[in-house]
Amino acid sequence: MVSAELPDKEKNPKLYETVTTCMIHGLCGAAHLNAVCMKDGKCTKGFPKPLSEVTKGNVAGYPVYRRRRREAGVVLINGKEYDSETINQWMVPYNPYLSQEYNCHINVEVCTAITPVKYLYKYVYKGSDKAVITVEAVREEGNQTQIEPNETLRI
Repeated sequence: MVSAELPDKEKNPKLYETVTTCMIHGLCGAAHLNAVCMKDGKCTKGFPKPLSEVTKGNVAGYPVYRRRRREAGVVLINGKEYDSETINQWMVPYNPYLSQEYNCHINVEVCTAITPVKYLYKYVYKGSDKAVITVEAVREEGNQTQIEPNETLRI
């Protein structure tokens, strides 16, 4: 399951704390042109995301996640004021279980096209730097056997 909404603080305070600490994209846009993610006047990560009452599939790429409008007000997160109505536009998609379990930023997206699957497959199986090691047994006096296998290990 993927969520892109601020969880209820009363029902799940631990998840709320993790999400408000780790899963909100920093303020950017026309009012914050100096933000790190801004290039040519636009957020390179596509924030703020559109509000939506339901999650909609998208064959060409990422789905439009459910991001409902909240009640009017102000939400104070990490010392920054966010408009409570539109806070969900700034939420990075996350899995509630993983976020709560590991208490860190874990961006989870639904994959609906073949291109990301191919990318992930190549990324996982591309291999990494290789190292050659030599394992030698400790010699005892009078023992002439020595083990010298070379193994290539993936580190």
